[in-house]
Amino acid sequence: MIMLYKESPFLLPKGLPMRTCKSLVLLAAIILLPLSAGDSSASTHSEKMTVSLGEEFSFTVETNPSTGFQWQLVKPIDETILRFVEKKYNAVGHPRLMGSWGKETWTFEAVKVGTTEIALEYCRSWEKGVSPARTKIYKIRVK
Repeated sequence: MIMLYKESPFLLPKGLPMRTCKSLVLLAAIILLPLSAGDSSASTHSEKMTVSLGEEFSFTVETNPSTGFQWQLVKPIDETILRFVEKKYNAVGHPRLMGSWGKETWTFEAVKVGTTEIALEYCRSWEKGVSPARTKIYKIRVK
């Protein structure tokens, strides 16, 4: 028999404690959330930046480390033109809440005049042969 609980808009089996039902819904959300970031939402974003020699510059990407996804370099940066300074994560949602997202800021310094590119992929490092959920390409011109 199926019964509608007053406290919840969900249909629940009769006799199943509300606490158990909430736990099942949370478990389903945890399992399904990473799937929503898969190939069906794959996108590529490209941006051009011009910076001056000696200048530090940054870009910020949205991330959700609780899903297992992380931003990583597709290939090493051209260290003759750029120097990696730091990568810093700032939680935007509630930091203790599973599924909270944040922003990651990547900072570099221009060390030589020239052009190069920084390519990032949003993926799970342990998944081999799987396309990244997102790709960002920054085309950098140092003048």
